[in-house]
Amino acid sequence: MRGFYLLVLVCLSPCVLRAQDSEAQPKPILSPDKNWEYRVVDADTAVLVRAGDDKPAVTLSGPDDDGTPLKTKTGTLVWARDSRRFAFNYRSGGKYYTFDLYELAGTTWKKLPDVSDNDAPVEKLIDRSKRQQLKRLGAKKDANPNSVMETWRVRRWLNNDTFQAYAGSAARVVINESSDDAEYFGAAVLFTGKCDNRGGWKIVDSRLLSDAEDEKISKEDE
Repeated sequence: MRGFYLLVLVCLSPCVLRAQDSEAQPKPILSPDKNWEYRVVDADTAVLVRAGDDKPAVTLSGPDDDGTPLKTKTGTLVWARDSRRFAFNYRSGGKYYTFDLYELAGTTWKKLPDVSDNDAPVEKLIDRSKRQQLKRLGAKKDANPNSVMETWRVRRWLNNDTFQAYAGSAARVVINESSDDAEYFGAAVLFTGKCDNRGGWKIVDSRLLSDAEDEKISKEDE
């Protein structure tokens, strides 16, 4: 069941992306305290500015970061309640969604450590689940699964310092070498991250999602 649902999501992703690409430039988005404004200023650049000002306080994406406007076109902000932190969810390449975290230190916005610096507890759960699924599928020990999609996104802030996020990993593997038919499988985790007010953050809680929970959350976040 998970394999079918993951395949549907993967097939739909390019359609969703094309729809996003064809939309008009989004309207500015204000922070909860109305002091900051997220803007997409052209096809390539997304910035955060102080409300009523045009000078970027943070350039979240642009033509010089990794070359393409994909980050700008898919980017969304998730604000903490006190407007001192936000998560920037975006698509980074064809098979990877991730997020950046920012924190206001005095009057300056600082980028917090990357997901890859803190993802060990979640990756451990995902890897263990995928190994178990490969075994149930009857894959050989030297099977070489191909990644289909990796997704990391912040869903919401639980309080000023703590956020809830989702991580999902979908893959495919050929079980029968005489056939090109592949089995799709994957795992998803709901986790909680906490900022430490010293420029860092860590994962403080995580749990593997059931197929039904994964499907429900993915629909809620569409």
